Amino acid sequence: MKTALKATLLVGIVVYIAWAVARYARPAEKQACAGVRVCVQDSAAGCLVSQDYVLGILGRKHISPKGMPISDINLGVLDSLLAADPYVGKVSCHFTSEGVLHVDVVPRKPVLHVIQDNGDEYYMTDGGDVMPANQAGDGLCLATGRVGRDFARERLLPLAVYIYNDEFWNTQVEQVYVSPSGCVELVPRVGNHVVVLGGTDHFRDKLRRLRFFYRYGMPKVGWGKYRTINLSYDGQIVCTK
Repeated sequence: MKTALKATLLVGIVVYIAWAVARYARPAEKQACAGVRVCVQDSAAGCLVSQDYVLGILGRKHISPKGMPISDINLGVLDSLLAADPYVGKVSCHFTSEGVLHVDVVPRKPVLHVIQDNGDEYYMTDGGDVMPANQAGDGLCLATGRVGRDFARERLLPLAVYIYNDEFWNTQVEQVYVSPSGCVELVPRVGNHVVVLGGTDHFRDKLRRLRFFYRYGMPKVGWGKYRTINLSYDGQIVCTK
């Protein structure tokens, strides 16, 4: 009997806890929205999405959740509205037990700023998606010249992702130029030279050679000695004044 009584009490406690969690973990439907809290993942320097940017999207659609009955706020519609913005990747909206609308945003991450010689300008994400270049993207590698979208996605993007994720090259490389013949050149922030990659095949090996030369060769001859550093020859570095 004691065992059965204990089991009954335990089941009752578990049921009560489950009911209490379900009852108090979500706001009452008649409760008014107490406010909006936006959380932007990885909102570091250079991120194109901020709390004000997200609130601006809602404002332009004349959506002001604060004070509205929670039952009148469609979270699915909010998710779709925000996710339709070209700078927004993923969105998740939910209410806290206090009635605060939480908006969690994962922005799309541009790694390349392209300005084609025909005037076409856009950002490209690490996944190859194109974004309008309406927002200022500080610190992005700039690609100019004969840069068609297919060329940018297939040939330049792997290089741009590598540069973006490498602290040294992200600091050193300011611009990528593509000549009419398709030759890829790098314009560094330090030095008066241009780096000729040629094609982007084996770019990791080419940049490894260049970094070695920067570390051991440039300090001896000076950063202003050469006008071009050519890495297009297999296993070689050819410098011209």
